[in-house]
Parts: sequence; C-alpha cells; structure tokens
Amino acid sequence: MDRRDLSSLVVLPTIEDVAWEAVGADVTIVAAKLDVPDLVELVKTILEHDTDILTIVEDVFDLESFAPSLHAELDAAAVVAGRSVVATGVQDIAWSGLVAQATGMQRNLRSIRLKQHLGVDGYPREFVEWIGVGLSGEAFDAAAEEAGKTPSVFGAILPVLVRRLGLTPVEESREMSPYVIDEPVDSITLERTIRPGDPVGRRDVVTVRTAEGVDLVAELVTSALMGQDDFHAVLDGDPRVEIDHRLVPGSPAVDATTVNRIPDVIAAPPGLISTIDLPAPRFRPRITKESVRAAAALTQAER
Repeated sequence: MDRRDLSSLVVLPTIEDVAWEAVGADVTIVAAKLDVPDLVELVKTILEHDTDILTIVEDVFDLESFAPSLHAELDAAAVVAGRSVVATGVQDIAWSGLVAQATGMQRNLRSIRLKQHLGVDGYPREFVEWIGVGLSGEAFDAAAEEAGKTPSVFGAILPVLVRRLGLTPVEESREMSPYVIDEPVDSITLERTIRPGDPVGRRDVVTVRTAEGVDLVAELVTSALMGQDDFHAVLDGDPRVEIDHRLVPGSPAVDATTVNRIPDVIAAPPGLISTIDLPAPRFRPRITKESVRAAAALTQAER
C-alpha cells in the first residue's frame, strides 16, 4: 500500500477477525495502549501467527526490571515461536541510544542527568488528572500514590543505560512532586483555568546509584504546558558533555522510529529483545530484503 494512499486500509473490530494466513505479515506493530498483563496476552496471541512484533508501549521497554515474571513469560513465548519482540520509540533513539553513544566521549564518568518535559493538555481527562493537573493537597497525593504503582516512563531508561554501560546498580529511588508555576494556565482538557500555585502537572524523578560510583538521574515533568517539550542530558565527566534536543512532534518521530526498526527486528534472534542489543537505529530510504539481510549481518557481527 502506498503510504500516502489510505483508501485500501482495512480496519477490523478485533484481532480475531484478522485473516493471518491471507495477510502473511513479516512484522506486526502493536500500538495499543494496554495494561502490561493484557499486552503480554495480546502479543502471545500474535506470536502464534508466525510474525515478529514491534511495540511502542513504553512499559515493555524495560519489562525485565519492573515485571520480571511477565518478561520471562513473554520471552519464552517468543523463543518458542522463533520470533523476536522489540519495544521501540523515542526512548530508543534519544533517551537511551543518543545518551549511550555520548558516553563514548568520556574518559571518566561521574554522573548522567536526564531531564524531559512533555506537554499533555488535550489528552483524555483521566490521564491529565492522573498526572495531577489542577489537583492540590490530598487529591494530588492520592493521584501520585496511584501513579507510583506503575513504572516511571522516563526512569525505565536508567536500568537500560546501566546494562548498556556495564555498570552495577546498588540502589534505586523515586520521588514525585507537584509541578507548579506562578502564572495561570488554561487547560483544554479540564475546560478551566488552573490558578497560579496549583499543580499544572507532576515531576517524577528516578535515581540509580551504581557500585562504580556513577549516579544516573532521570527527571520527567509531565504538564499542561504545551510548546515547551525538550530533552536535556548532562554527562558529568572528562570532558563534560551536554545534549539539548528540542523535540519534534511525538507521533511522527515514533512512527518513523518504528518503521526504521523493522529490518532490525526481523534480523534479531528469537525472544524479547532490548534495543540496546540491536544495531544503532538509522534512516532507511527503503525497507527491502537486502536491508533485512544487511541488518542481520550487522546484528550477528555486534554479538
């Protein structure tokens, strides 16, 4: 199908309606935002139809750290099916990949500090209130307590970086607090103005300390402020390195990342594979059998 022509796009109500033999898919992209147990069951069902899987559900990016039993279950299912499952997205490119490559410029590394702002006004009310927008006092504390039961989207990158750099984690902590400013903010989702001093979002900070003395800190601010999305990384070492990235609109970047990863996931060995174990992602003018074979050769060489 021509990517510019959606006239032949078919939308089916359930996965059971997919005629898998007729489709003959090499790769299936799972973009549905589901709770992790439900997602695992969905992916296991898809694996029964002889296809590799890419997902943009961020909770799978570091499934091994926060849900080891589900990680083992999904990895085993992929191995039995002889297929690979990979979670990708912005975290694949900027949050882990770019930062990991930048450490290659360091002689001595003392700490890595990551900071990200994401504006989410316009998202569903349930999500906006879940991150504390417009809440105060006990209501904010209750929302933060509930959020603490799920993995930190940005903090999930730290264990991946730790593994990539060969460091040994010895302590991890997490702190959530209101994000406030001194100006009123008009919220599209809440259909009201948030008063100065009331939370316009939440700050979520995860810290990992390692036996090698390298501290990693990730701070994610999710708020109702739009047009201010950026990513900042500071590698405190010799030399000191700073990375500033003004984010492009999220969806096009995630879409492109997913498509460009297709040859890598097809070439990957069976199992639930971390992107840190794959070649560095790159732009691909065309995805062909030749590009898949080249990706397989590079993956084998790097292993």
